[in-house]
Amino acid sequence: MCSYPFGPDSSAAELWLLDDSRRLLQLNRARANVWPRGFFALGTDGGELTYLLDTATPPFPVLAFNLESGKLEPHAPSFPAFVKLLHDELGFIEADERATHEAFRKKKWWQFWIRP
Repeated sequence: MCSYPFGPDSSAAELWLLDDSRRLLQLNRARANVWPRGFFALGTDGGELTYLLDTATPPFPVLAFNLESGKLEPHAPSFPAFVKLLHDELGFIEADERATHEAFRKKKWWQFWIRP
């Protein structure tokens, strides 16, 4: 993580791909007995999914562990693909925020439900 791919205030740094070694260690120690050997937790979705890097299987896919079902599901075919997915998601969130701001700016006087 010498060149972390996201800004310190991004959602990625807070949840999806943790940028805090202490939190990463806590996350990995908490579930070390649950996940298969060779898996390393990268972060969570803030709810039921934990993202795991399979360090034993090239090209090192990222899987999602579903806490509710206890199942591992493919999420990205490799770590670079996972980072790209996160960049795409952040881009979608930013575009949605811009659209919401624009809708608020252009709302009519009677459109009280449109919030900033």
